[in-house]
Amino acid sequence: MRGGCFLPDTLVMLADKSQVPIYSIQPGDNLLSFTGTGEIVTTVVQEVFSRTVDNFIELHVYENTTILVTPDHLIFTGNNSFTPLRKLSVDDTVFVLSEMDNSLKTVPIKSFKSVTALSTCVYNLHTAEPHTYFANGIAVHNMSGDMGAVFVDVSNEAGLQHVPFSHNAPRWRIVSRGMCLEGTCNNTSCPAYKKQVIINLGLRRFDVLVDADVMTSKCPVCSQYVEPTTCGFNNCLWRWWGIIKPNNGSPPVEIPPCYWKETENTYDRFDEQKSGSVVWRKLILETKSLN
Repeated sequence: MRGGCFLPDTLVMLADKSQVPIYSIQPGDNLLSFTGTGEIVTTVVQEVFSRTVDNFIELHVYENTTILVTPDHLIFTGNNSFTPLRKLSVDDTVFVLSEMDNSLKTVPIKSFKSVTALSTCVYNLHTAEPHTYFANGIAVHNMSGDMGAVFVDVSNEAGLQHVPFSHNAPRWRIVSRGMCLEGTCNNTSCPAYKKQVIINLGLRRFDVLVDADVMTSKCPVCSQYVEPTTCGFNNCLWRWWGIIKPNNGSPPVEIPPCYWKETENTYDRFDEQKSGSVVWRKLILETKSLN
């Protein structure tokens, strides 16, 4: 959720079209870049980030290109649009640099493979405008530190579902009063592996970009960290506020606290497919008692 990253040997394209591993990139390096309309330009590295993760995706596209990247990295999908990798499917198209005419061209995704490897070191870059670069030839967003987190668009209530309770729900779909996060468990030994699990947080204020960690966002079955992607509420008053980063180059949009909303005998959750996901610079969720 907090900015996508690449494994150390991922090749980044310099301004002269030579390629070097991302771990060797330094601030001040000049990179080949692209605009949202597909124009090839150059940019400058401002910062280099590293961290550890337990899961990543092995992505294969046609023409024998492979990239190892965390699931939420933003991939260029054309027309000023960037899409989190986890939202893409086989046969969707991504963009690579054509060696023939120095332009962007589309190639289809061939396959995905989810990989679990504890404490894997990954890297990302913060570049100057237009905040893009090429990783193993694939056009990507720099998606770094200040770029925020990918999470469901809670400003779009088209996907707000009122889900009735079931007496047969599995233990990873049990809802308690208050705020809930949802995400996919990636622990291969957990009964909820690859299932959408519910993480109950109760009545509180929660900063999605700051507070989601191994202590708060964990599978209710195996207690391993789960990357939250959406949220829901039950038997409480709830509201949110934050700052959205548009993907078309427009300035961030600050949204003030919404009015308190009420949910009682249903589980009100945001469907990611209907509400969509956006990059949040800031997102605060808050719940309190109905009484």
